[in-house]
Amino acid sequence: MSTEYWYNLRTGTVEKGPQSSWQQLLGPYKSYAEAAAALDRVRQNNERWDDQDKDDDAGFLGFMPRDDDEDTSP
Repeated sequence: MSTEYWYNLRTGTVEKGPQSSWQQLLGPYKSYAEAAAALDRVRQNNERWDDQDKDDDAGFLGFMPRDDDEDTSP
């Protein structure tokens, strides 16, 4: 098994192998450099997901049912 690296959210450091509680760690990563960039990756993912949410919200808010679309079943 290869070495895994973890980013510790509490200390802001990279750990070789999990040394802290899993509640404080992001990972595993294949390299020290990947683990060191963990917060950048989190920020990028959050921005991408926020943009997707905005697109989804824009599409939803643009939908207005017409009167003839109403359900008239008993």
